[in-house]
Amino acid sequence: MAKAQKAKAETFVASAEKALAKKSWFSSSREKNVEEACEVLLQAANAYKVGGLNQEAGATYMRVGKLYQEMNGDSNTNDAAKAYTQAGE
Repeated sequence: MAKAQKAKAETFVASAEKALAKKSWFSSSREKNVEEACEVLLQAANAYKVGGLNQEAGATYMRVGKLYQEMNGDSNTNDAAKAYTQAGE
């Protein structure tokens, strides 16, 4: 089961990387891409967690928290805090 969850998580991570790599002239598009990537990375972190790969799950949650912090904004601060809390678990 761990191998299947790891493969699933890696697919999510690859999808998030694609979302982050998208280029646009508009900052709102960049913010949308980062938000999309965060959602997919949370799915990856959950898949790692279900597979018992806690180190990878924690690292992925930390990455999500960092991305939310970089976006700035009050709602993003809450989301970043949630991601960091998940990383600690």
